[in-house]
Amino acid sequence: MGTAFEIALICDLKPGLPQEVIDTLAYMTRDEDYDFNTTLKEDIFGFDEEYEVPLDGWRHIINNISAQETIERNGFAGDRISLFTGDMLCFRQLAGDDCFCNDFYSFMVWLARLATRYRMKLPGYMWIFLVLSKI
Repeated sequence: MGTAFEIALICDLKPGLPQEVIDTLAYMTRDEDYDFNTTLKEDIFGFDEEYEVPLDGWRHIINNISAQETIERNGFAGDRISLFTGDMLCFRQLAGDDCFCNDFYSFMVWLARLATRYRMKLPGYMWIFLVLSKI
């Protein structure tokens, strides 16, 4: 038995976000894979000194690639779906405890910094449901 977290977020993005932030969010919510390297200098996009590898969890945490496969198979999104329209970011994700504690924590810290820096409108709450499931 493992622990899983369901995370859902909808936030309005203010005009004036730097193009590199827009490009990064568009990549993170992509439906198909393509080469992309962000120029943002944040912890989430950094380098793991201990293992001497680039951090890449941010590439997978809210993409739609596996969601598309689930939709085709079941007719509904299943464990994840995300949308980025340029002025809104929303996603729903089911994450195991390792992904939640490592990747999602850093991602949410980055979003909070963006909200502070660019006065984005984040909701007064974020849904985080604890779900016990076999992982």
